[in-house]
Amino acid sequence: MKKLVKILGAVLALSLCTSCTINKTVEQRTITVSGTGSVKVTPDTACVDFEVNTSSWIAKQAVADNATIMNRVIEAIKADGISKENIKTQDYSIGQEHSWQNGKKINGKYVVSNSISITVTNTDLLGQLIDDAVKAGANGVKSLTFKLADNSSALRQARTAAVKQAQDTAALLAGASGCKLGQAIKIVESNARNPEMAMYNMVTEEAAKTVTSIQTGKLDICASVTITFELQ
Repeated sequence: MKKLVKILGAVLALSLCTSCTINKTVEQRTITVSGTGSVKVTPDTACVDFEVNTSSWIAKQAVADNATIMNRVIEAIKADGISKENIKTQDYSIGQEHSWQNGKKINGKYVVSNSISITVTNTDLLGQLIDDAVKAGANGVKSLTFKLADNSSALRQARTAAVKQAQDTAALLAGASGCKLGQAIKIVESNARNPEMAMYNMVTEEAAKTVTSIQTGKLDICASVTITFELQ
């Protein structure tokens, strides 16, 4: 009987020791770094907003004058090869000017503002397009922006450059600390940008007398990533 009790006690002790070591884990060592990449590209698309402003003491007359001028502007734009699908109304408003005299509100002329947005897929036409629109009666350019219609190829290059920069940084830091760089276990991309380069300019009467020169410049397509690597 005593022998049996000793055996049961030994078994119980062994089971307790086993349960004490079963939950031991080794903490994983990691390093997290960021990388950015950018590619310069030439924009192939432009968006330009033309504006026609008219005024009159009679609202109906201001509206009619504006419609007449805007129709001439649109016809001039179409004559330069811009399709109807690439012309849309951006904004239209009717208001009245006011002034104050001796504490009294004085009503002024009615003002009509009509703006259209034009998408130009041949940026070489921009100068001529602006000149023709102004000659037809447009008296304002609200904005001019350049962009890339398809940025997939440039964005792929920017992403590759961003990942490589992150890998190089992680390898340098790991080596400096006496470790080896393991595999990537987490990759997070920040919002990639397809920027638009903007230019703003009000068209004056003097500008209409010269040939307008438009330079598209370059766009930066950018990507940014944050990567977590294992350390060995």
